[in-house]
Amino acid sequence: PGFSSVSSVLRRLVPGAALASLLLAASPAQADDANAFYKQGMAYKHQGKADEAIAALEKAVAADARHAAAWATLGHLYKQKKDLARSIGAYEQASALTPKDAVVWRNLGMAYYMSQRVDDALVALEGRVLVHRKWRDRFGLELNYFFDMHRSPAGAGGTRGTFATAG
Repeated sequence: PGFSSVSSVLRRLVPGAALASLLLAASPAQADDANAFYKQGMAYKHQGKADEAIAALEKAVAADARHAAAWATLGHLYKQKKDLARSIGAYEQASALTPKDAVVWRNLGMAYYMSQRVDDALVALEGRVLVHRKWRDRFGLELNYFFDMHRSPAGAGGTRGTFATAG
């Protein structure tokens, strides 16, 4: 109970990526609890029970704030529910914990974009996703369109900001 209440207070007071570094490291028992809540949350997610999945995953990150997979899944579920502020916060946590995970960065970039935070979206997508060849190949066409629309004069389909999908 004590850790959970501290966690919930910090979550309200501390913005996005800073929270993970402030929470205490989880004990082995808390890590076991976090994994159990994560598995429960994933089961609910696969059953289409988003609210129950969110509740279980929130318990997972309260038990272990370093559970990157739980943060990433929360980001996805919040985005599905159109709660973009919480989605961004969860993806920021996941990206801070797994800075080389291009999928998390892509999802964060798209959540920023959906929130009209285009500059943040460009930084997340350009700086993290496209540096990895396999992700550049996977997301390249989608992101080329995005960059063309937001970096070309008047979205005129120019090539400023376009990235090659091969090479």
